[in-house]
Amino acid sequence: MQMIRTWFLWCLVLFFTGSAFAGTWTSNEFVYKPSTGARGAGEKSTFDAGMDRVDARLAKETWVGDPNYGYTLQDAITSIGANQVILRVPRGTYNISASLSIPPNITLKVERGAILTVATTKTLTINGDFEAGLYQVFSCTGTGKVVFAWNNTSVKEIYPEWWGAVSDDSTDCAPAINAALTAAPTLGTAIVFNGYVYKINSTLTKTNFSNLVLRGKTLGLPRIKAGAAFIMLDLLGTAYNFRIENLCFDGDDVATGGIRLGHGATSVNIGWGKLNNLYIKKIAGIGLEANFIEWNEMRRLQVEYCTDYGIKFSGSVQNHLEAWVGDSRIDLGLESGSNGNIIYGIFENHAAVTDYHLLIKASVGNQITGWWESVYAPNYAQVKIFNSAHNNTIQKALFYSVNTGRDWIIIGDEADAAPTGLTHISDCYFSPGVSGGKYHVNIVKGNSARIDRNWCSNLSGEIAVYENDANTTVANTFIPRKEDSWLVAPATNYAISFKDHERVIDVYANAGELTPTLPDPAKHKGLRVMVRKSDNSANKVILSAAPYYIYGAGSTVFRLLSRNDYVEVISNGTVWEVIGCRVMKTASVTPASVAANSTSTQTFTFSGIYADNVTLVQQPAQTSGIIAVASRVTTTDTLEITFANVTSGALTPAAGSYTIAVFR
Repeated sequence: MQMIRTWFLWCLVLFFTGSAFAGTWTSNEFVYKPSTGARGAGEKSTFDAGMDRVDARLAKETWVGDPNYGYTLQDAITSIGANQVILRVPRGTYNISASLSIPPNITLKVERGAILTVATTKTLTINGDFEAGLYQVFSCTGTGKVVFAWNNTSVKEIYPEWWGAVSDDSTDCAPAINAALTAAPTLGTAIVFNGYVYKINSTLTKTNFSNLVLRGKTLGLPRIKAGAAFIMLDLLGTAYNFRIENLCFDGDDVATGGIRLGHGATSVNIGWGKLNNLYIKKIAGIGLEANFIEWNEMRRLQVEYCTDYGIKFSGSVQNHLEAWVGDSRIDLGLESGSNGNIIYGIFENHAAVTDYHLLIKASVGNQITGWWESVYAPNYAQVKIFNSAHNNTIQKALFYSVNTGRDWIIIGDEADAAPTGLTHISDCYFSPGVSGGKYHVNIVKGNSARIDRNWCSNLSGEIAVYENDANTTVANTFIPRKEDSWLVAPATNYAISFKDHERVIDVYANAGELTPTLPDPAKHKGLRVMVRKSDNSANKVILSAAPYYIYGAGSTVFRLLSRNDYVEVISNGTVWEVIGCRVMKTASVTPASVAANSTSTQTFTFSGIYADNVTLVQQPAQTSGIIAVASRVTTTDTLEITFANVTSGALTPAAGSYTIAVFR
C-alpha cells in the first residue's frame, strides 16, 4: 500500500513538472522557445524543428560580406550559383570595377546606405528582381551604367531616386533621370516619379525607346523643371508602345523645347504610343514637337505659354489628339504631310502673343473639333489652312472672341502656287463678344471650301467672302450646301443663308423700317443675292442703290412691303444686276382724261423696271367708272397702263402715288 502511494505521488510530480517546463513558439512559428528547466526528447525535437526552419529560410537570404559567401558581389554570385536566394546588400560602398551580371535566380535587396558604384565603361546588368526604397543605391562614374535586362519582367518600377535624384527644386536630377532612362528595360518597366519638383540642367534623352514608360505617381503632377536653355525631353530613333503620363514639364521660360519626338526623322518610325495627362508650360520654343509619328494617342494634354508652337506635327499621320492649348505663338500646327489626324482641342489666348490658334500647311484629311477663344486678337487669324492642305474638316467647333479684329478662318494664301481645296466647315458656332471679327471665312485666290450647317451670331463680318488679304478682286471656287449656313446680326435684324452659289438675306422688320446693304460686288463676282422680307409687319424694307450701285434702281428704291417680297441680284464684278423680284414700286402719276365708253393707254416713268417684268397696278383712289385693265413694261423704266371708262361721259383717273407690284 505504501508503495502504491509513493508511485502515485511521483506521477503527480512528473505531471506538474512537465507542464511547468512546456515551451512556446514565436509568433511566426519559426523558433521554439522552451521554458526554464525544460528537458526531454520531445522538447529537443520541437526545438530542433524550429531551428531547421530558420536555417532553411536563412539559406535563401544571403548577405554580401557573409564569410560563407565572400565580401564582394561577384564572390556572392559565384558562391550562390543557381540557388534561388535573396541577396542583401548591407550599408557600405561596393565597387564594381568589372562588368557584372546578376542572374535571374537572385533577388537583389539593397538596404539604405548601400551604394553600388559602377566604374566608367562598365555595366551592371540586373536580370532578376530588385528591391530598394526611394534612396540612392547606384553611383555611376563616366560611362558606367546600370541596365535592367531587356527581358526582365520582374522589376515593375524603377525610380530616379536610385541614382541620386532629389525632388527639392534645387538638385540637378538630369544625370539621375538619364541613368534611369538608360537602365529601363524594353518590356514596359515604368520609370516612376514620386516626388514633386525635379530640377534638370540638361536634356533628358533616349534613343530607340520602344515600351518606355515615364509616369508620375504622386497626387498632383510631379514637375520636371528646366534650369537652362535646352530641350527638356528628346526621344529619338524607332519606338512603339511607349507611354508618358501624369507629368508636368515646366520650361520656366528658359527651356528651348518641351517634349520632342522623332527629331531628325525622315520617315514614320514612332507609333502606337500614348501621351496622357501632361502639362507643358513656359517653353521658349515648341511645347510638344512630333516628327513623323503615327497612330499615337494623346489625351488630356495642356500646353501653354510657348513662344513658338504649342504643339507641332510634321509628317505625322493618323494620330488622336485631345488637348488644351493656349497663349502660344501658334497653338497647334499640322504641317509637312501631317495627314489624317483627329484633333479635339480647346485653343485659347489671354495674352497678346498669338499669331494663329491652328495652322494647317500642306497636310490633308485632318478632322478638327474644338473651342477657339480669344481675349486678345490673334495677329493674323484664328485658323489658317493653306499650301495644298486639302480635304481638311472643321466641325462641331465653337469660335468665341471678346475682341478679334481678325479673320476667323483663312483658306489659302496669296503666295501659294498650289491651291488649297475642299476644306469642309460644318456644324460650327461663331460667336464673338464685344467688337466682332473681320471675316468669318476668308477664301483666298483659287481655293475652295464647303460650308454648311453653321450658326453665327452678333458678327460684323460675313460668313464667307471671295477676296484676299489685300482686298483685291480674285476668282474663287465656293461650294456651299443649300440653305445650310446662317448668319444672324441682332443689331440689324437680318440673317444670311447660303443656297447653291446664292446668298439669301431674310429681313425681319418687326421692330421698324430697315435698310439692309449689299456687299461689294467687286468681291463677289457671279454671286446671286436675294433680299426677302420675312415678317407680316406693316414696316417697309428698303433696298437702295447705296452704298453699292444696283443697275436700274436709278434714284428710286425697292420697297418690300409684304411677306416674301424679294429682290434678287447678281454681281457682274462691277455692279449688282436685278435678275428677279417681287417688289412694290411707287411713282407720282397724273393720268390724262379717258373718253366715254373707251380705253386709253398711257405711259409713265417707274425707275427700276424692265421689259421682261410683270406688273400689277394699284391706284391711289378709285374713280367710279374707271378701271385700270392692264399694264406692261414697254422699255426700261417705262410702264404702260390701259384705263377703261365704262360710263357715258369723259372721266380722268385719280392722280397721285401709284403703286405697282413688280415680278420677274
